[in-house]
Amino acid sequence: MRWVALAGVGWALWALPAAATDPVLFTSAQAFLDRQLDKFAHPGDYPAGFASARLVQTYDVPPPQFMGADHPLAHRADVYDSALAAILFAAAGDLARARELVDGLRLLQSLDPFGDGRLRSSYYANDLLAPGNTGPSIDSPNATVGNNAWAGIALVRFFVAATAADLLTPALRAGYLDAAKDAASWIDAHTRQDDATGGYSLGEDGSGALLFGTPHARSTEHNLGVYVLAQNLAALDPGQPLWADMADHAAAFVAVMYDASGDRYFTGTRDDGGGGLEINPTPIPADTQTWTALAAVDVAARRATTMRMIADTPLGDVEALLVEDDVGGGAVFWGVRFSTGGDHIQCEETGSHALALAIGIEAGWLAPEGGEPADLWTSELAATLAELDAMRTDAPGADPGGIGLVATPWPGGAHSGFEGPGDPPTYGNLRHVASTAWTAFAVRAAAGDTSVNPLPEPGRDAMLVLAFAGLFALRRLRERP
Repeated sequence: MRWVALAGVGWALWALPAAATDPVLFTSAQAFLDRQLDKFAHPGDYPAGFASARLVQTYDVPPPQFMGADHPLAHRADVYDSALAAILFAAAGDLARARELVDGLRLLQSLDPFGDGRLRSSYYANDLLAPGNTGPSIDSPNATVGNNAWAGIALVRFFVAATAADLLTPALRAGYLDAAKDAASWIDAHTRQDDATGGYSLGEDGSGALLFGTPHARSTEHNLGVYVLAQNLAALDPGQPLWADMADHAAAFVAVMYDASGDRYFTGTRDDGGGGLEINPTPIPADTQTWTALAAVDVAARRATTMRMIADTPLGDVEALLVEDDVGGGAVFWGVRFSTGGDHIQCEETGSHALALAIGIEAGWLAPEGGEPADLWTSELAATLAELDAMRTDAPGADPGGIGLVATPWPGGAHSGFEGPGDPPTYGNLRHVASTAWTAFAVRAAAGDTSVNPLPEPGRDAMLVLAFAGLFALRRLRERP
């Protein structure tokens, strides 16, 4: 097992281009995101400074003339997917493309009718402005904590990468950091809960009311995003005590969600039906296991046990997150479902699992235990990446050129386990931005570049990068005649 001696300077590498030896999984991901980002032409009438603003179309769907322009996926651009795409472009050294996406986030945030720093769950990729340029082209009006946290993380990542690369003026770069602060401030002002359980609730609907009508609906996944965003802001803006307080507040909630009896994290909390709050015991999501490990929000021992919960629970067990899908035509794949209530492989969760394996191996907290072979986790990682690569080319719905990954290889779509009775699957058998991005992060990390982790142990790294960039700036000044 190779230990990373210089993990602290990882962010300083974000502005460097991808190595020529990157596996095809990474280069195909870049190609897919490029294609998705260029699905629609720029309208040409955006405000000054935002001429190249975009969001990425979440799913690769047939052109609107073949599916109907009013189809819910025809133009959908989820904030979460665009944030992941921006982080991946930055990891590949393509700051121009990353900037298009973070400019899209800033534009929509600045034009929101509430004007309080929030972003909505999704917009229209074909035109970010509503008809007549009267405001943002809102698709889903909910403002969730998770989406706003991910937008903030992408904005911070771009700010740090641009600083390290000496891209743009300091004043222009500061606009991206300010937008991240605005998103974080909205989260704290509108969703913070100061009862015994703490944490942040899910967010608000389009009218500004709490989602599900209760402050008791809180997500472990969303609070992980708050933790990472706030930790980064605390490092970059140490004079503002709110950021460190937000990180501590979110981390405390995540710690309460740990189920020691099952070595896993619960999905969050809900209203108990009588006006009180209770932990939601089921289903158990995959991302609350892998993301807590990637964010290093809890102690190392818990990171390892949650990964063992995924890898060691036998296939077919009701608590297993690893599942096997026979998709027909002799093709059988295995991977991670969204939750213990889900029914089929979800490539986004499988990619997240692979990334957590790669980070855990490199950092050393995924170590063999008594009787295990020394290469146990390395073999698990290699097998998971091989399955993702096979799905890239051979799954139903795969691109003929092997570009991108489907959200699920199951032809009828995959349920997350959180749908209501009779609801259709959340994830369709369509090529998908988030699934592609998480897989690309994993393959890059497996090759030794752990800086691609979008949920790192953050504060130390951000400060080192700014110091690193400052040293280069000082050197340039000294070299001038």
